[in-house]
Amino acid sequence: MAYNGGIYTSANFGTTWAEQSNAPESYPWQCIASSADGSRLAAAGYSGAIYTSANSGATWAVQSGAPESALWFSIASSSDGSHLAAVAFGGGIYISTNFGANWTLESSAPNPEGWYSVASSSDGSHLAAVNSGGGVFTSTDFGSDWAQQTGAPASIPWASVASSFDGSHLAIVGGPGGIYTSANFGTNWSVQSGAPSSAYWASIASSADASHLAAAAKGGGIFTWSNSAVVWTLQSGAPASNSWSSIASSADGGYLAAVAYPGGIYTSKPTPIPFTGQPGASQQFQYVGNGAWQPLSAPLSALPGGVLTNLENNVALRSLYVVDASQFVQIALDGSTGNITSTGNIMCGGSVYSQNVLLTSDRNAKERFAPVRPQEVLARVAALPVSEWNYKNDSAQTRHMGPMAQDFRAAFSLNGPDDKHIASVDEAGVALAAIQGLNEQLKEKQKEIDELAAEVEELKKLVEKK
Repeated sequence: MAYNGGIYTSANFGTTWAEQSNAPESYPWQCIASSADGSRLAAAGYSGAIYTSANSGATWAVQSGAPESALWFSIASSSDGSHLAAVAFGGGIYISTNFGANWTLESSAPNPEGWYSVASSSDGSHLAAVNSGGGVFTSTDFGSDWAQQTGAPASIPWASVASSFDGSHLAIVGGPGGIYTSANFGTNWSVQSGAPSSAYWASIASSADASHLAAAAKGGGIFTWSNSAVVWTLQSGAPASNSWSSIASSADGGYLAAVAYPGGIYTSKPTPIPFTGQPGASQQFQYVGNGAWQPLSAPLSALPGGVLTNLENNVALRSLYVVDASQFVQIALDGSTGNITSTGNIMCGGSVYSQNVLLTSDRNAKERFAPVRPQEVLARVAALPVSEWNYKNDSAQTRHMGPMAQDFRAAFSLNGPDDKHIASVDEAGVALAAIQGLNEQLKEKQKEIDELAAEVEELKKLVEKK
């Protein structure tokens, strides 16, 4: 986005940019935030309103629930875009829990205050905000309550804060001053000795697991850090004379984007390097998007910035990546088996096609056994609402039949606290228990029928004797 300009988006790692014409062009844009997949955006500016988009910036809607005259300095988003946090310079901290439709001014945070920056965990539960008066504040309950973290120096006018995916690791910068990090939700802070302490730091960004950091200084260049090198490195490819104003990072830290005023938009990304090896060899990787996998540890760490692309042959995945970018993957060169195995979750937004699905049901893999009452299960099944429907991302002709996950969870309290999914093992178990309950009822009815038939036979004999 540009001050008194428009909003521009890129869907190819910054190679090309497109202006989103539905967003106001002559607007004092200051800050923007994105969901993990880039579909939901939130933007705000000086003395203006907060705008949101649910289609990657194609259309924008002004959110009237937030003050339209605030000096918005920073906005942060949860990974799905549902939870937003915005700070206003000379104002307060505002929270939205419904994609920006409604906003609440949080009274537990100082107001008015010179708020400069806010950061969010992936679920929006952990927030961190900094102000120009040297204050660092955190929240662990989606922004309802805020506490000042006195472990951070109060003498530095903080300008930017970054957070890991779970909010446990924070990084803050200001100017003039150094780079400070916390590994315990902001309780304790340590200065990063390898970074210039006299720089006017403007912005800092973090990978999802905080293993990679990048900081930009006004007229001082861009510095990066990783937990493998444990040093801050000035990136010579970025002009040190630029007045850098903001920097952003991908979840894995491999892709960076920075803006300078004046100066334009700069991006950095790893160079693809083919991966070769012997059948059966294994290595730890992380998915970095766009069909690319990043090697994480020796011996492939000798290939800096190397990735494995989906064009490689004879590669079988030992586990698949999940939405949470902190999860790692195991890839093995084992083209002979064609097996895909995982010790974690595999998430898919569409259909899964397979000849067979085998669920783990080994007695040795289970514990805390408890008997069920089939008759009670049958009664709950009988009361369970079952309907026809289609998924919102399917056509109206693609119909399905079944219960809602919320109703199933309320009836049987299975699958932990998850009320958005139904585990197939639970659905099958409930069906089998209900069948057993029905069988018990049939046996009872048959017993009653047999007893009545015997009584009728006795009556017949009495009548015949008379």
